[in-house]
Amino acid sequence: MRSTLKPVNPIGTSYQSPKWHSFLNASNITVAQACNATAVTPLCLRTLYGTYDYTPKVPGINKVGLTDYLGESNNRSDIYLFLQMFRPEAASEAYTFTFDIIANGSAQQTPDNATQLGAGTDLEGNVDAETLSPSTTHPPHRPDLPQTISTSYGDDEQTVPYAYATLACQLFAQLGARGITLLFASGDSGLGPTGVCLSNDGKNTTMFLPSFHASCPYVTTVGATKNFAPEVAAFDPANNFASGGGFSNYFPRPAYQDPYVPDYIASLGRVSGFDDVGRGSDGAGWDSASTRTAAGVVSLVNDALLAAGRAPLGWLNPWLYGMGKKGFTDVVEGSAIGCGGEGFPAEAGWDAVTGWGTPYFPKLVRLVLEGWGGRGMGCRS
Repeated sequence: MRSTLKPVNPIGTSYQSPKWHSFLNASNITVAQACNATAVTPLCLRTLYGTYDYTPKVPGINKVGLTDYLGESNNRSDIYLFLQMFRPEAASEAYTFTFDIIANGSAQQTPDNATQLGAGTDLEGNVDAETLSPSTTHPPHRPDLPQTISTSYGDDEQTVPYAYATLACQLFAQLGARGITLLFASGDSGLGPTGVCLSNDGKNTTMFLPSFHASCPYVTTVGATKNFAPEVAAFDPANNFASGGGFSNYFPRPAYQDPYVPDYIASLGRVSGFDDVGRGSDGAGWDSASTRTAAGVVSLVNDALLAAGRAPLGWLNPWLYGMGKKGFTDVVEGSAIGCGGEGFPAEAGWDAVTGWGTPYFPKLVRLVLEGWGGRGMGCRS
């Protein structure tokens, strides 16, 4: 599977971190005070998405799972150093998460050797654990699966056999019915890398390249944003990066999207190269490492629900297209560029690159506590 993580550019000695120590006991910190364009810190994320004043109530019950592939793994010592710098009160938690090894996967905790570095393992890890509860995963037959699972990997949808994609998607639906929220990164090539937006059926038809597993309607897709006030759909042509988005060529559009997707398509005019009846990307504007941040926000919402004796969120998408959309900050600038074109733009309301926008935790918590009927979303029709 193709990684959606990008190589890290080391922070130079000239970088000046926001003086987060000054705000440890503050209740009125602003985004302008917390965020620095040079680097995104936990302080910035917690302020931007409204989790700054929230203290988890049931950390022993609420869990998060982070999936790792291709020899990359969460490293306890790296997370400890990160937390020691940005969340010293939580640094000891870096050693509490557990691993479940599946299909001879790796949970390497020692430094990379020259071969591994040459293969590209100098990639950004899951260093946003400060927004999460201690992470853990378990095989699917276990009763104590994490309520939120985050995955930052995928590949072009057409590279996955249709039969496999539909079976995997059905299994994701079963997890949603168990009250588990699945978050997948939308990809980092926009609509597809320029020059390779072709079908692989031997006809070389020009087409956009949606990502799987992100295209499955039973997972919530997470894209990328940049800037802070306002946030913008992330794109960086110089480095061939753009947040993924678009429409599935495998899965039909679910009914919960019908009130919104046709209007968005109509606003574009006729755009060639995509299936305008396929499922549009669900969810909100994050990507890759941002998917881990999204998992942190969702996990804290679950914490509030569980503390109130309610069921966890589970399958999010129908709720996102109903009451849930009111808990997001709309992103109206930027585009999922790619395939040599301007791509799908962010617009007011739902769009195919940022979904409903980015989350604001206080609104989401209020919405779920006021309107949650006591059943996980996966149990709803």
